[in-house]
Amino acid sequence: MLFRSRGRSSLSLFGITRVSLTISVMSWISRQGECSVALTIISRSGWEARPPKKPFTKLKKSRIKGIVLHHSGVKNGPRGVAAVKQYERYHMDSKGWNAIAYNWLVDERGVIYEGRGPGIQSGATRGWNSRTEAICYTGWGASRVGNEALVSIKALINDIQGRYDNG
Repeated sequence: MLFRSRGRSSLSLFGITRVSLTISVMSWISRQGECSVALTIISRSGWEARPPKKPFTKLKKSRIKGIVLHHSGVKNGPRGVAAVKQYERYHMDSKGWNAIAYNWLVDERGVIYEGRGPGIQSGATRGWNSRTEAICYTGWGASRVGNEALVSIKALINDIQGRYDNG
């Protein structure tokens, strides 16, 4: 991984070197073959997530069996942070869940949003929440997914696999 400083403090999340752009937006450089790709993650505070209704439950590393990848299921739905906030409202207000269900969300531009975050039990897949981390692509999954989003999804998958290598 390449490190490029653009802020005052370095932050470590995912085990990938990232640099603080603001208090809540981070950028990292991912080495993809011969080219470098800059990735951006927006923290819960960066997208102004509501606090969970009760404390999050941590995952037990020994129980992790995989990664769940969802898509929005909404054709021509909201984009970017508006989509993330819509998920949060739906999950918390309509479904009565603790918080947004996903650990991570990736929009069409490849921006990564922290949902519940790393190492936290998701609420996205009944029966598997305590054994997986969940990623949601906020775009319409029946359409071709753009390269920017695919690069971010791949980076998340690689990170999650690296943290839970129970082989």
